[in-house]
Amino acid sequence: MPCKWHPLTAMENAAKDGFTCDAGPTVIPVKCTGLVKVSFLLKLFAKGFDGVLVLGCEEGDCHYYNGSQRCGEIVKETQEILEIAGVPGKRLGFHMISESGGKEYKRVLGNFLKQFKKTTRRRKRVASRGRR
Repeated sequence: MPCKWHPLTAMENAAKDGFTCDAGPTVIPVKCTGLVKVSFLLKLFAKGFDGVLVLGCEEGDCHYYNGSQRCGEIVKETQEILEIAGVPGKRLGFHMISESGGKEYKRVLGNFLKQFKKTTRRRKRVASRGRR
């Protein structure tokens, strides 16, 4: 789930460099990850997503003041709720990334997806979300 600003640009740069992903993540762009709510993240899991990666702008680069920091807190709160519900909190990730971070995006997404290959035998739906 990328922010429409820096993280989405990083994703586009990674694609221009030839990056592809076997798992076929679903990308849900948002205006700013600071607008992401706990209920929205939980709904993604309820709809069958096995993991959600939220990508926000780096600290100090947010077009909307401090959205990434707010989203980081929301992700932590949601991870706690998931754990209580019996879902590993690590299935929800958050990372801040710059618009020139195409290589970083590849690394972060690759590491996030590896956990699903280790724990499951079937293909998983993963939402990649970013903010700004």
